[in-house]
Amino acid sequence: MAGWAWTVEEENITSLTFPFTINSAPESPGYYFANQFGFIGVTAAGYIGLQPRTANQYSLVFSNFVSGATVIDSDRCRSGADGGPGVSCSTLYPIKVGKKYLFEVRRAANDWNAWYGFVKEEGSTQETQIGAWQLPAGSGALRTSQTGWIEYYKKVDTCYIPEVAQITVSPPYVTASGKQGALSNRGQRGVCNGKFDYAAEFIGKDLRTTVGRRMITSDAYSSALYDGELKPDSFVTIGVYDSDNKELEKHTVQVGKDYVGKWTWPHYTAGIFNSKLKKIKIGLFDKETGEINVKNWSSFENQIYKNKLENLKVVTTIENMWVNDDAYSDDLHLGNLESGSSVMITVKDQAGKLLEDYTVRVPDSDLDRWLWSGYTGIEFNSALNKIKIGDIDNNNDISIVRTSSYKNKIWKKSQEHLTVKAEIFSASENPWINHDLFGDKLAAELPSGSKVTIKVKSSLGNLLEEHTVELPDGHLDRYKWPPYAANEFNKIFKQIVIGEKVAEDKITVIAGSQYRNLIWKKERANLTVEVTIE
Repeated sequence: MAGWAWTVEEENITSLTFPFTINSAPESPGYYFANQFGFIGVTAAGYIGLQPRTANQYSLVFSNFVSGATVIDSDRCRSGADGGPGVSCSTLYPIKVGKKYLFEVRRAANDWNAWYGFVKEEGSTQETQIGAWQLPAGSGALRTSQTGWIEYYKKVDTCYIPEVAQITVSPPYVTASGKQGALSNRGQRGVCNGKFDYAAEFIGKDLRTTVGRRMITSDAYSSALYDGELKPDSFVTIGVYDSDNKELEKHTVQVGKDYVGKWTWPHYTAGIFNSKLKKIKIGLFDKETGEINVKNWSSFENQIYKNKLENLKVVTTIENMWVNDDAYSDDLHLGNLESGSSVMITVKDQAGKLLEDYTVRVPDSDLDRWLWSGYTGIEFNSALNKIKIGDIDNNNDISIVRTSSYKNKIWKKSQEHLTVKAEIFSASENPWINHDLFGDKLAAELPSGSKVTIKVKSSLGNLLEEHTVELPDGHLDRYKWPPYAANEFNKIFKQIVIGEKVAEDKITVIAGSQYRNLIWKKERANLTVEVTIE
């Protein structure tokens, strides 16, 4: 299935250590990971390795194919290997994913023809014997080169291997001296060469190899995502994220009017996504070849596949062209606004449930016909999530035109079926109403370091604004801190004003007053205001 070559530059080698790390493997029999080794004076080889059995139990193997070899460890070994001459030894051993294990082939100190297999976790001094056997007289030390391999021995009818495995093999080293060898000649092996998922890369001197079907179906696509014809200029977006929701790659395909058909857009967009995205592939999976190819004129067979070893999250969305069937700018009011005017937008779902609302007070400097829609549009865009206001370009980007009486429009996504209403109110139609006493929140001198915090929430309870004013020591008196804080808050708040109402739309801070400075909010905004003093 897959393999590599190894070499060690040493003479008279009497022990070799082969490091293995299992990164991922099925929790059942099927795969076999091993390194082969040979002996001077002997043609046949031996091998040492491991086979998955359960979640953490592996069968460790230490065998040879040498004619005339005999058993030493009768508890773990038996005569014969794969139906031929030799000796086969095995034992169950707990293997942890991600841990490196050292498999050692060692010649006995008192018998040059006796060989033992051992394993231990890297960093541990406790080793476990896998088996032991005796070679015929005349056999010599270990050879300096051989191969290693990954085998899938479970019977399958095709080269489609549904189970995935990934291992890291480190170069073998001479156990006694620690001299490290090298790995080379990585590649696919056997009759399924080139017909299954395979990846191998060197990480330093180590070789990490992945085999088996890594690609699994991921997110909904084709008819499972949207079973029908798209609207012209719809956008299909695929984002790929890691386990921490970090974006790895993302691409958007705009579907023109010639490709929006139910049987057309899935294969049209799949071909583009396959050329742009590296972490996924879209198409029909062929179990005979293991290939994933786009299926033309299919509304359901093209699916998204991702590498199950990478723990990816794939998000696919379809966004139709923005629509603007709600009045704004000149369509809402043709001309200048009156002083004290405010603009309110409410957004409701198809059932009439209020989703969000916001009110913008228009300053006298922006009442002009060419200015008010741009000013309010900027404020609405920062406060509302369901709509966008502005002018749309050929890329479907929406941006405010600051000095226009007609280009700034309300845009919403047609798939969301929203009801959006914009209204303009005069000062008398949306008057200031008193929320609460301000100075009388605490009719006493405040201690040094005091802070006043005001929160303004929408009718749905969403926080719209929150600001804090720290009171300097010279303004802690009960008659000084209210006007001081009021002046500071009035500089930054957009939804409320603090002071005394002296005209229909005029509120002025009263110096030296504890109780005359009140909090005012627009009646139709239906706001909740909270004041705390610390």
